[in-house]
Amino acid sequence: MSFVKKIVRIFDLISIGSGKIFSWVLVILLSLSIYEVFTRRILGSPTIWTHEILKFALAASIMFALGYTHYYEGHVNVDLFYMKFSPKARAVIDIVTFVPFIGLFCYVFLIEGWEFFMTSFLLRERTSSAFNVIVYPVKFFVPAGGFLLTIAALSTLLKNIYFVVKGEKL
Repeated sequence: MSFVKKIVRIFDLISIGSGKIFSWVLVILLSLSIYEVFTRRILGSPTIWTHEILKFALAASIMFALGYTHYYEGHVNVDLFYMKFSPKARAVIDIVTFVPFIGLFCYVFLIEGWEFFMTSFLLRERTSSAFNVIVYPVKFFVPAGGFLLTIAALSTLLKNIYFVVKGEKL
């Protein structure tokens, strides 16, 4: 197996694996929602922590799904004219538009997200609620999700380049 094929395979396995692993965060979201409704409505004793934990778990599930969603082509795409081109022409379009579109998102989530996290970490940022939980671990989800999106996008880029050059799919 060629080096490019190995890299693409590793990137794809990370994208698929992270999506499957972090899909369990949705189970946590559902369980916490049920718990909060039960304690609030049935027991008449709401918690101070579930609302924030739900927000944090939702942030994690969204950020960690970026690479998985990209792998399965689940992000918004304008197909109006794109689908009329040949597969090779579509691959060339994807290569040319990589940096201004997906590359920009990768940069923002990965690089700017890291700054976002580090600022919070250095300030030891906490929420302003009664729960007063630390925020920076949650803000780490932004660059981590950016990393997963970046490797999924690089995998797609390598597949497109390979297809344009060799004429066959990886």
